[in-house]
Amino acid sequence: MKKKWMSGVLCTALLAGSFTPALAETSSNVNVEKMKTAALQKAIKEAEVTREEALEKAKSFVNLSEDYQNENVRFDNNRNGLTVWSVSWSKQEDGNHHHVDVRVDAETGDVIAMDKHFHGAQPNRAFSPDFEYEKAVTIAKNYIMDEFPDKMGKLSLDEQANERYEERPLSQQDAYRVNFNQKVNDIQFDQNNIQIEVGSDGEVKGFHYSWRSDVTFEEPENVLSNEKAFELLKEQMNVELRYHVDPYLEERTGKKVEPNLKYTPVLKDYEHGLPAYMDAQTGDWLNYEGKLLSELENTYEVAEEPVAEEATSKEEPDEDLTQKEAIQIVEDTFDLPDKYTLEDARYEDHNPMPSGNATWRFHYRDQEQAAPMSLSIQVDAKTGQVLNFQDDMMYRYGEVLPENYKVNITKEEAKEKAVELVKNIAPSKLDHLYATTVQESTYNGSDKPTSYDVTFVRKENGIIVEGNEARVSISTKNGELLRYNLRWNDLEFPSAEDVLSKDKAKEDILSHYSMDLSYHLPRTNDEEERVTEAMLVHQPIRDISQYNVFYDAKTGKWVNAETGKEYTKGGQKPQDIEGHKAEEALSTMVEHGVFKLDDEGNVNPDEKVSRGDLVKYMMVALGYDRYYSSQDIDMFEDVSKENENYRYISTALQRNMLDNDSDNFNPNEKAEREFVAKLLVTALGYDELASMDGVFSTDFNDSDEMEFQGHVALATRLGILNGEESSFNPNETVTKAQFANSLLAFLEVEPKLD
Repeated sequence: MKKKWMSGVLCTALLAGSFTPALAETSSNVNVEKMKTAALQKAIKEAEVTREEALEKAKSFVNLSEDYQNENVRFDNNRNGLTVWSVSWSKQEDGNHHHVDVRVDAETGDVIAMDKHFHGAQPNRAFSPDFEYEKAVTIAKNYIMDEFPDKMGKLSLDEQANERYEERPLSQQDAYRVNFNQKVNDIQFDQNNIQIEVGSDGEVKGFHYSWRSDVTFEEPENVLSNEKAFELLKEQMNVELRYHVDPYLEERTGKKVEPNLKYTPVLKDYEHGLPAYMDAQTGDWLNYEGKLLSELENTYEVAEEPVAEEATSKEEPDEDLTQKEAIQIVEDTFDLPDKYTLEDARYEDHNPMPSGNATWRFHYRDQEQAAPMSLSIQVDAKTGQVLNFQDDMMYRYGEVLPENYKVNITKEEAKEKAVELVKNIAPSKLDHLYATTVQESTYNGSDKPTSYDVTFVRKENGIIVEGNEARVSISTKNGELLRYNLRWNDLEFPSAEDVLSKDKAKEDILSHYSMDLSYHLPRTNDEEERVTEAMLVHQPIRDISQYNVFYDAKTGKWVNAETGKEYTKGGQKPQDIEGHKAEEALSTMVEHGVFKLDDEGNVNPDEKVSRGDLVKYMMVALGYDRYYSSQDIDMFEDVSKENENYRYISTALQRNMLDNDSDNFNPNEKAEREFVAKLLVTALGYDELASMDGVFSTDFNDSDEMEFQGHVALATRLGILNGEESSFNPNETVTKAQFANSLLAFLEVEPKLD
């Protein structure tokens, strides 16, 4: 089999160049640990609640049985000035793992959070036709009545939570998650909540409890009505054109990334998007800390002019860069001190985002430090473009920023340095990059900024391209580079000449929004500030909960970004499966995104399935379609990266769900029943067992035609596949409907096997 080459060679090259990164701190890990330990001991000593008191409180709250072991107690600093005791237990029962975690406020002694998961006998999947969400809600309410009777009258059901939860892969649809939020003065406060997971057998699998009892609530006096708040939204909202680019689309779905023009809601004079909160009494807009946007210094703005009027074009090499050539680019770009040693150079033949090109990754270490500092740099092996620079200095302070840390440069100086850096690293893109307002980054709640961050957004035809940008972080201590990241897709961008008017788009978008009165507890990065008063806010709520749905600026339709098709509430209903004997299985596959409908709204249930598509359906159902591993694998010679199912087949190989003992996979051939048996039994982890001579055999009269008789025997005994009378028909090709039934059976069996 053809083997993809990837270097993992350890090197000892010293680099020199032109842009100097931040130098290592002089303190060692030993000093950091001393500082961390001293701060922790001081916080524990000053806590009102001792370790023993927290432990007893946690035990009494969950009423644990004695067989829970592995007790673990730790002390944590939290945001909003909270200090917390975290207590956890676990146990093994019949080969299954049970876990309980309780968090106790170290000042008040209140239990503020708790997670408990039961991993006993696995229930049937939540898509069982005889168990609906409404039943799960009733069971969850009864459970809360038993376990938290004092909370029951203070809760409201979060209807959108289940919609968000249903976006999980089909393999994870083994429970309904019912979410309740606190209700005060008949107003929702979603930061206090109880979540219950109910399996389709009606059993509670686990629950999550998060509750701050020290929170006080603003009285609802002189509050704007929802209608008045909506009028203010209407007056103050604009819509702006954007190019929607999903850089991960090809990795998730195999579809080619294409830009779409969309309208997105923004607030006037606030280009960053639509804020989440409006003061319910004044109508002023707020950030998550409860501060007025109008009074913030760091409002988000995009420069009117690009970094440069003209860019310097760069000729791409004919072949991928060699390691030596890529190192030369690093040397020409960055001025690294001699003490930094190139420790690892790695060629990766596929970079998931954004280009899909191969890349070189270099890792450097400063061996002179007691705690070695490290740098990582990534270069596109095809274009020679530096994609990423990461200095780990920011992670060497431990839990507390040193008191003597000094900010030695201004935001203006940081921005100048960031601009010069981008000019040096990405000269071919400067006429499309626009600097945004400098933002501050702090370290673990410190009031001192440790870096100034500048984002350079990309514009095409004067329109911002979402997901494409260059980000730069500059150290506030010495003005050196900490981080650089470039995301850039080489695409053709559609003209904006035929888009709908802004007035039309605003009217359409607003028709899907409402203003909802709720309580919000401001969050803060200051660990010393304990925020306890929840304020009344109006929140803009869109009735389309799916995050990947946008308003198409040309058609005026809401579009699902992954499918490119018009979004409809509750999903499209297949037009051609009513009355089909596999209707339930087919409907489930469509509902959870395993099968896609064609342009006529059909699923084509009797269509024969190719081997490549069959692997894709399985990987999507199992939730592996959103992940890609760039590790070196032995890929089939007839499955190139251009194959639409490459990523699914490669992921199946990496997870040992496919054999790689053959040169070719034949992805376009129609899948046969024996292939289905082999694939699904291997995915269960029983390939080796099924391959043993004499362990499994079949009584089918066509057993002699089988290459994988053990897999067929095991698949039929588990009910994943069935024979017809006395025959299995191993060479018969499989339809979508037949595979839908087998995949559902597989998903029912898989969690019940060890």
